[in-house]
Amino acid sequence: MTYIKSFTLYFASLMLLAGLALAQEQDRNEAAGKASSKGRVAYLACTSFPKDMENPVLVRSGKKVISIELSKRLVSDPIKISKQGIIEIVRKSDEGEYTVIARAKAPEAARKTLVIISPLAKKTTDKSPLLFSSKAINLSKFRGGDNLYINLSPSAIICKLGKNSITVKPMSSQIYHPEGLKKSTNIPIQYGYYAPKTKQWKLLTASTIVLRPTRREICIFSWNHKYKRIGYHGITFPVDADNSD
Repeated sequence: MTYIKSFTLYFASLMLLAGLALAQEQDRNEAAGKASSKGRVAYLACTSFPKDMENPVLVRSGKKVISIELSKRLVSDPIKISKQGIIEIVRKSDEGEYTVIARAKAPEAARKTLVIISPLAKKTTDKSPLLFSSKAINLSKFRGGDNLYINLSPSAIICKLGKNSITVKPMSSQIYHPEGLKKSTNIPIQYGYYAPKTKQWKLLTASTIVLRPTRREICIFSWNHKYKRIGYHGITFPVDADNSD
């Protein structure tokens, strides 16, 4: 009986130690997972998808290659930025070699970067493997309630929000900061573009949007090479998507 009791106590002690070790290992793993989300990160979004484009795509940052799903309406999961700040979308051949089809460099001072990729208008004489142009934008000043306007078109864009208006030059971006926004607020908007031939502003769209302190909105104006016209679409970027607030 004494032997059985001793063995039972010994077995119970082993189980307790194993449980403590497992709990410590889980804590270490959880801490490691949290640490991996810190540091410099990038988010990707795509203005449109060619018919032959694979999605998810392979994204390379430094020596690491990961699979990321892209969307027109949402930003991707965060991607850790390497010391070099280079982010590439690659294709892998059957032989295991990588071809770069899109490349961007994060701004040096940016802790969080948004990378917008757009299909290039390919020429028959163009031997470059790049299939997309890219624009990297520093998100450090992009706060709750803000609207980020990105103009990838060849024309200037005017954005009227209530009594305020901002002009976004070609291949540039502007952030609209609503002053004193504490709750959801409706605001009339108008988007237009400058037509060089007529030297006049032309209306793209007009509607009413809701500004929310818990959300940020991105509006991308892009150029449709096939139809030679400006298109636009929005991306919702919740404030807690990057734990900024």
